[in-house]
Amino acid sequence: MDVVNVSKNFGAIQALSRVNLTVDDGSYVCFLGPSGCGKTTLLRIIAGFIEPDEGDVYIDGKSMRGIPPEKRGIGFVFQDIALFPHMRLVDNVSFGPEVRRWSYKDALKAALSYLGKVGVDLDHGVYPMEVSGGIAQLVSIARALAVKSKLLLLDEPLGALDPKMRIYMKYRLREIVKSFGLTAIHVTHDQDEALSIADKVVVMRRGRIVQTGSPRELYWKPRSLFVAYFVGEANIVEVVARYSGGSYIADGGGFKLVCGWVPNPIEEGKRAVLAVRPEAFKVVNQPMEKNNTVRVEVSSAKRIGRLLHLDILLPGSISVKAKVQSDTDIEPGSKIYVKIPEDRCFLYPYPKGGLEEEVSPV
Repeated sequence: MDVVNVSKNFGAIQALSRVNLTVDDGSYVCFLGPSGCGKTTLLRIIAGFIEPDEGDVYIDGKSMRGIPPEKRGIGFVFQDIALFPHMRLVDNVSFGPEVRRWSYKDALKAALSYLGKVGVDLDHGVYPMEVSGGIAQLVSIARALAVKSKLLLLDEPLGALDPKMRIYMKYRLREIVKSFGLTAIHVTHDQDEALSIADKVVVMRRGRIVQTGSPRELYWKPRSLFVAYFVGEANIVEVVARYSGGSYIADGGGFKLVCGWVPNPIEEGKRAVLAVRPEAFKVVNQPMEKNNTVRVEVSSAKRIGRLLHLDILLPGSISVKAKVQSDTDIEPGSKIYVKIPEDRCFLYPYPKGGLEEEVSPV
């Protein structure tokens, strides 16, 4: 499936601007971004519910211009679990095949088969209001599959579920998609959801795609300061960029860190921004090798399992957060050494519009 130069305006609001995307067959893709970034608009254009102002969508190499949703081979699963309340669960699933003029016998057979395949084994007389949200969402997935969909579009499919059911269902969704050999596009604003189940994550902001890649690529090689800040957690520190011995160095005044991930060139001596994820810090003994090791003061410490969640002060009283593995407690007020591997230090040019504008989700 390909999206080519797709743009969409709603009056004076530009929802999408020249979006290009290729979704590989059999992949599980998540659209991730803040509210209002264009995720659902793009999904609805792929589905055929909205026509783009410019550009086109291609499914199996065929233009979808003017092709209605029911002719696209797409199944759609909504956040609000839109089952027909007056129909039994099995009738909800058989409805699609019947509309496509299958015989009632064949439609019922398909409905029962797909309900079984997604793990719903209930009496035929049960109605949507009589089952949990998780079961109802599985039924809506069976309904989408029963019409032989090859591409499954999921718009915040877990948003109406309680936290524990969300955790179960996100993995169940991926399992179902993979077992049927389907292609799935899943819209979410939940980072944990996207990073834990997607083959590829598409990060969107203000109607544009700002980065695509595997969850690991987005987390450890963010191409922009916005992605570093929006995807997961990141400490953001203003520094000066230095260049020495073929490496970029973040000069914070009282500390210097060699940075192994610098996606865009930065002039020597210019303002820059260092981004470091809390998980990148490692507590070490007083080092023989000082490179990327800093002496810090612990201002607060909280243990969660084997992880210590620390608030630490870098030289210059710069406060950052760290999550370190330690079997020994670290007391507030103590001085410790922390090391940050070079490839876990990200360096970006200082944004022209300022830090607040660069990391703002709106």
